[in-house]
Amino acid sequence: MINGMLLEHNGEDIYPWVDEVNKSVFAFFQWRVTLEVTDTAPRPQLSVSEEQREGGNITVSCAVLHTCPSFPPSLSFGDQRGVVQGYHTEEIQGRWRVLSTISFVARAEDHEKVVACNVTHPGGQTAAGEVVLDVSYAPRSVSVSGGSTVVQVGTNLSLSCVSDANPPASSYLWYLLRDGLVMPLNHSTETAAVTDLHPDENAFHCIAINPLGRSKHSSSFVVTAEYKPSILANSSCSYHTGQVICRCQARARPRAKVLWMVDGGPLFPGSDPTTSPQNHTVMDIWTAEGTYENVSVTCLANNTYGHDKLLLSVFVKAPPTNVSISQLPARPLEGEKVTLSCLGHGHLPFNSYRWYRVFGEQSVLLKEDSGSLSLYVTRDVGQFRCSALNEMGECSSDTIHVNVEYAPAILPFSFCSVNDVEVRCECVVDSHPVAKIIWTPWSIQDNQTHNITDLLNWRILRSIFIGQKVDDMGDVLCNSTNEHGSAFLKLPFIAGETSAQRSLFYGGVGGALLLVLSFATFLFWRFYSTKRRDCHVALEEVELKGALQVIHNDPTDCPVLRASPSSQSLRMHSFMGGGLFCAIVGNILLVVSTATDYWMQYRLSGSFAHQGLWRYCMSGKCYMQTDSIAYWNATRAFMILSAMSCFVGIIAGILSFAHFSAFERFNRSFAAGIMFFVSTLFVLLAMAIYTGVTVNFLGKRFGDWRFSWSYILGWVALLMTFFAGIFYMCAYRMHECRRVVGPR
Repeated sequence: MINGMLLEHNGEDIYPWVDEVNKSVFAFFQWRVTLEVTDTAPRPQLSVSEEQREGGNITVSCAVLHTCPSFPPSLSFGDQRGVVQGYHTEEIQGRWRVLSTISFVARAEDHEKVVACNVTHPGGQTAAGEVVLDVSYAPRSVSVSGGSTVVQVGTNLSLSCVSDANPPASSYLWYLLRDGLVMPLNHSTETAAVTDLHPDENAFHCIAINPLGRSKHSSSFVVTAEYKPSILANSSCSYHTGQVICRCQARARPRAKVLWMVDGGPLFPGSDPTTSPQNHTVMDIWTAEGTYENVSVTCLANNTYGHDKLLLSVFVKAPPTNVSISQLPARPLEGEKVTLSCLGHGHLPFNSYRWYRVFGEQSVLLKEDSGSLSLYVTRDVGQFRCSALNEMGECSSDTIHVNVEYAPAILPFSFCSVNDVEVRCECVVDSHPVAKIIWTPWSIQDNQTHNITDLLNWRILRSIFIGQKVDDMGDVLCNSTNEHGSAFLKLPFIAGETSAQRSLFYGGVGGALLLVLSFATFLFWRFYSTKRRDCHVALEEVELKGALQVIHNDPTDCPVLRASPSSQSLRMHSFMGGGLFCAIVGNILLVVSTATDYWMQYRLSGSFAHQGLWRYCMSGKCYMQTDSIAYWNATRAFMILSAMSCFVGIIAGILSFAHFSAFERFNRSFAAGIMFFVSTLFVLLAMAIYTGVTVNFLGKRFGDWRFSWSYILGWVALLMTFFAGIFYMCAYRMHECRRVVGPR
């Protein structure tokens, strides 16, 4: 029996053998087992993650060893937030290990926080351990600290940039906010020494930087710099009709007190000073009646930091004079913002302004009423002038062009014309400053006979190149360059007037004139030397109740005239009067259409330009058409011939109202009608030539173009001369029939 158990072997009692075994076992364990007994539970072992950074995960581990797996100890982390996990593992030599971990996201507030682990054993004994967190984070809670926030101008000021950071901030940025502008300071340490405080508010900011990042701007630390009074330069006195009015304006912080002294007398306070909190100024006014303009007035202003005084000048009141406009910047590029300032002299100071935009002879009043006008400029921004006003009157400046600079642009009416012996090229460039023009290819320059460059106005440059005609001229390019860019254009060729064409043109014009003269001579001969035409009308006279009735047997020659002679004369003169009115209107329209410069209008560099038969106009200035182009010459000639023919017809039409015996057989109404039809033919030829060339050639060179009112007047004049001819021919028919069927 071992430990109370009965053992039997083959029915025999074996007690003696068991006793011997027990003795041997007890002797063996007596030197192998060692018991260690303590009266306190062991402390847990704690560890934490190596990297402890704001925003990252931190894991805290708590472990304890025990020897009773059936009843292990319990672990807890108190009120620490996070995700807890537990592990129970067997160690060597009959020991067991209990491990508990807690994981959480690190915050800056967790820096230097104590995390505790509490152990409770089954027997009731407890133990605890703790670890201190070392969380690193970028600077935060930045603020500026210093001494007093109210100091005198010129006082040295020491400021500190205080921040919360781990590791501590290693560098700093300092800024000064003054008058809405943020200016960096030349300081990079935690403390900054400021020696140049400006008057009024100075707002300081700082930014702290460490290896993990930088902070946001700190809150403003406002230092108010106070100063002694300073009397402003606009303080003065004015004299008008025996009264002196003095104004003294002083800037000070704290507010200044204004005193007056007249002709060396005692100081006395002003009447009712007014203050302006925005700029910390005070203004006082002193007035006196019955004084002279040479009175001596002194203004004195003082506060706790000192005083200032000024002997005021007395000005006689006068309206504004020498008003002018200044431009900033002086050389803007197209699209930039420009400020125009209205300057001048006058007393009292100007109280309002007027700005005008000038278009030729017209001025448009703008809404701006301050002393400056801001606008974004283009090359065609135009002209401006301003007026300055005070209580004594108004004065205007001269009209100025706003100076705008831009790269060259070659205008579309640049071209080349070729005749029998020479080539003539014209390149017109819009640029500012004025561009330099170079012609290519060089082979043309080698044969040049004349090269003219003239400045049409302050921005338009025209280069005229005249050279000998060669067999293979190639493309002619106009290259223009200034400091802002360059432009080039291959010039189109227009057939110029050859000697044969010129002879044909002048021969045609002379032939037309000879034809008109021959036709007029024929009319004169026909009506002056031929016999009276018989109308082949058989008349029957029937006396019925004392009246004469005229019957027309052949209605194809003359209409039946049943009206009275006075009624027929009135109708005839009505036709002549209507025809004369249409002719006069048509002749006026012909002259206006020929002389004006609005035959064609097109867009050029953002604004409209226009041209006529004699000149082309752009940017408010006009220039003569110097080129001898066949279609221009033909249009001009036919318009002039049309106006002359119409004028001759008007003279004949006026004479048709008279009855001179010398011209009894010359029907002037018929001659007037023929001249009006000739005028219609000439103006039709002129309008057809100009329309055809413009639509097929010039219209393709300009992107945005249209015919203008001078061209339209030409067509209206055509209708007027045509109807004038119709009216006079009707009057002629009535006159002939009246002459034939009249009483014998």
